[in-house]
Amino acid sequence: MAELTKPRVLFICYDFPPLNTGGSRRAFRFCKELMKNGFDPMVIAPELNDNYAKKIDATLANELHDSGIVVVRTAMTKRTRYWNQIGHKLIFNLVDDIYRRWKKTLLKELRNQVSIQNISCAFISVPPFSLTALDKHLIQLKIPYILDFRDAWSQWVIAPYFTRINYKLIFHRERKVLEKANSILVVSYQMKSDFSKLHPIRSDKIKVITNSFEDTLSEYPREFVFKKNQHIKIVYVGSFYYNEKSHHLIMKRWWQKAPHQIFQYIPKRENWFYRTPYFFFQALHSLFEANPEYKSRIRVEFAGKIPSWLPQQISEFQLEENVKLFGFLDAQKSLELQKSADMLLITSMKVVNGRDYCIAGKTFEYIQAKKPILGFVTEGSQKDFLKRIGSGIICDPDDVLGSTRRLKRVFDGKIALKPDKKFIDSLSSQHTGMLLSDVIKKFLKPIKSIVNE
Repeated sequence: MAELTKPRVLFICYDFPPLNTGGSRRAFRFCKELMKNGFDPMVIAPELNDNYAKKIDATLANELHDSGIVVVRTAMTKRTRYWNQIGHKLIFNLVDDIYRRWKKTLLKELRNQVSIQNISCAFISVPPFSLTALDKHLIQLKIPYILDFRDAWSQWVIAPYFTRINYKLIFHRERKVLEKANSILVVSYQMKSDFSKLHPIRSDKIKVITNSFEDTLSEYPREFVFKKNQHIKIVYVGSFYYNEKSHHLIMKRWWQKAPHQIFQYIPKRENWFYRTPYFFFQALHSLFEANPEYKSRIRVEFAGKIPSWLPQQISEFQLEENVKLFGFLDAQKSLELQKSADMLLITSMKVVNGRDYCIAGKTFEYIQAKKPILGFVTEGSQKDFLKRIGSGIICDPDDVLGSTRRLKRVFDGKIALKPDKKFIDSLSSQHTGMLLSDVIKKFLKPIKSIVNE
């Protein structure tokens, strides 16, 4: 009797459970859904050592164990003193050092897997963008591969490039990588548009597969509306991706910088200050100033690493009595906090004279929590997405008066939100897993069979 073998998909991921990091869950959910769709995913990831201790999550560890997904972990070398002190500053935004430190054991395991398994395709999760250097090895081994861009590369401006030359080098490297890949995944239509404008890549080669929430939601509220005089808890979970020093370097003009910084280059000006809750705090303070009775009704809670500037913002707007900072919470406690909220807060960075391509991963957890989302968002993917799901309140961070009025109407129960259940269903891990399965099937080789005697 002949039994068909399942196509093996090799995931190469720097971030993977049990690590509770921004990029780990996307690949994990893909793996689980591929198993349901008749594939055999396995993962190569870095060896867990003491450096990862604070990122290991017990809930994710249990989920990984129960999933049955095979994860092979290989060692990475430590960063050199040169890289820690000088190297990463000189080559910042050109290349990270992950692949260099992981290359030896990663390639050894890759060749080992190819020798003992029939690898149908590989899936490379980036960032870290240095992992794109695997392309030449996969081509030599004749393994088709998918590049999954969770973030942009050359256009991801969280800090300036050291010089324009650095930018040009990474831009050309990005183009070559995109040209060679069998398929490219991106997380938003704006990111696809940006890639298509920058590089001569066929549009059908780039596939949009957003992040997702776990499984499916059989039931979802038909409407969100608050009752008048209701006490409301607003929750934010996760990081802000804002660095004060980098922000000032991005926003300053060359003549305002120190001599060693004047040759820095940015392809576009991204204002990450908008990812902070500053503009939300500003509108909330304005509401309380005009309507003191609301101050006793509204509570705001944050879960995640507490940057030094966050308590300062809270103090600036006299919100100490209304805001609570929990610090980092594990995955389970974070989900519980979201479910206890009446509303969940989201923000977005601002692209000067452009559109933001990011849809924060936490947005999908918020949807799973079945709560309305309060968005202080700029023009771009995050704003478009909140409009599309139907359960988002959108406030313009640059319009304090308008945002204040909108918050008041929401808190008074004068705005009813009607979620688009059909669209929300398309964001489930089950649906995005099917989309990935379809991508993989397009370049699969004929499947061999095993004969059972």
